[in-house]
Amino acid sequence: MHIRLYCLYSFLLLTGCQSSGNLISPPSSGEEIRYSAIYLIHADANYLYHDEDGNAHRADEKVLAEAQQIGEKAEYGEVFIFHQKPERKILWLFPRKDRRMLHYRNGKLVNDARYSPNFDNGLLSAEADIFKQNQSDVVENSSKILLYFGHEIPVKGGTNYHYSQRSVPVNSHTFSEGAKKFLKGSKKIFDLAVLSTCNNGNPQMAQVLQPVTKTLLASPQNLHLSHIDTDALLLMEEERKTSGEKIAGAMAGQTFNRLSEILHTEITLFVYDMKIIESYLAEFNSLHQIHLEDIEPQLFEENVDCAELPLFNESDFTKGVQGWHKKPQFGRRSNSKTHSGWGCRKN
Repeated sequence: MHIRLYCLYSFLLLTGCQSSGNLISPPSSGEEIRYSAIYLIHADANYLYHDEDGNAHRADEKVLAEAQQIGEKAEYGEVFIFHQKPERKILWLFPRKDRRMLHYRNGKLVNDARYSPNFDNGLLSAEADIFKQNQSDVVENSSKILLYFGHEIPVKGGTNYHYSQRSVPVNSHTFSEGAKKFLKGSKKIFDLAVLSTCNNGNPQMAQVLQPVTKTLLASPQNLHLSHIDTDALLLMEEERKTSGEKIAGAMAGQTFNRLSEILHTEITLFVYDMKIIESYLAEFNSLHQIHLEDIEPQLFEENVDCAELPLFNESDFTKGVQGWHKKPQFGRRSNSKTHSGWGCRKN
């Protein structure tokens, strides 16, 4: 009995100073909010990399710092940042609330709190609940943008994606269902979804996100250890109604220019107009799914350009796709002048 009481007392001491996931924001200042941006920064995996001088960095920490800068500059915006760190436990029983949420409104930090993931209602349910509890009431008709930073989201399966929650499946279906949880009120669609991941500019991901967003920015192949720059969110500071397509193009252009200066490998960034690609997406994805039945694709194996496969119809399947592409300086694609904008598995 004394041991149990001591353990409980220790737990209360360790957790008493931690913020709850049930957060309440202060009332809105009444200032104009033109847009709402949600950063989902996955950190429950290996994101360690080394720069040219051999110094070790974590990609998720770099994105976090840049997202905070955007939040501080978003005078007409509301920015939520979810840093999805590994979930540890106290005494192997009690969650430590290791994940962090930062909430900026009109350029001011109004919440900085810890929370725990809750997968009982599916992927991203904890983040979506916190977002809906704290979102300002005046952003009902504002622009809404979702930004995800992490490893490739698999087409199916996806257990072991989280190092500390290995049984939780992360795949295109669970991700799209999780993204829907952030949408409420009359506006049930994002203006833009950004996937700063490898290989997710593919027909499967596009089809499951088609009901969720008007525009998608993604890479059909490798995005290196770098990430998509998001400074273009601040275009909405200058122009009240800036389309998701314009923001996506500015993000892609800035990222492409930066990567072109440092990489000799292939660079692929594409913007997908979901309304236009809807006309052929179901057929395209169906052909790709049939193709996948005959191969054994490996997780995190790099895509190829779908145009290399017999299933691809270039005259139809490139409509509504705008790209930033640089061929590699070496390898089998060093002579490639174009890219279809779509990534497919080839095994």
